[in-house]
Amino acid sequence: DKSFVEDLFDFITDEMIIPWIKLQREELSDPAALAGGIEATATFPNISIRTMEEWIIPYYKHTKDKLGNITFTTCCGGISNLNDPEDFFHYQLATCPGIIKGYQWDIESSGFEVFNLYAKKHNFPLRLGISAQTILNLNIDEVPDLIKKYLEKGGAGLEYYSIFLSDIDPDSNLEIISHLVKTVKKMGDFHHFG
Repeated sequence: DKSFVEDLFDFITDEMIIPWIKLQREELSDPAALAGGIEATATFPNISIRTMEEWIIPYYKHTKDKLGNITFTTCCGGISNLNDPEDFFHYQLATCPGIIKGYQWDIESSGFEVFNLYAKKHNFPLRLGISAQTILNLNIDEVPDLIKKYLEKGGAGLEYYSIFLSDIDPDSNLEIISHLVKTVKKMGDFHHFG
């Protein structure tokens, strides 16, 4: 029943999400604080293109119209589920303007180059993630090669590039996580702003 779903989305958006963001901004004493969220269930193929076009993008725009400064990473992944990577980036940017993101499963299915070339072509920052499963299974001696691959293949020729650790598992080895961060700091090129 489409009218029920519309009522539900209206209620969740207007009576829960928007007031929650406003409350956080009040508590931070910053009415322009960036608001955002990640919802992995809103990933292809968990959702359809129709759902993205008819529900997710319009409600993202509605929320942004009411609040202004928000970001939302609805389209978390699933590039290999669409025939054309350009379509994936279109949907990703529709709900999180200004940045391209790639999760490890997408990098493995489509390659670093797809993400790097799109970000370079359109002058977007790029963020690529290392999965929780990789972090759980990683040996400390494998860390430098992994980070080198992410920096050289993912970040090649980009002005703004970052690596993130996706959904760190509570059973992750803290020594591995620390070594990942230290290796990025050692091998990466960091610019400080403002």
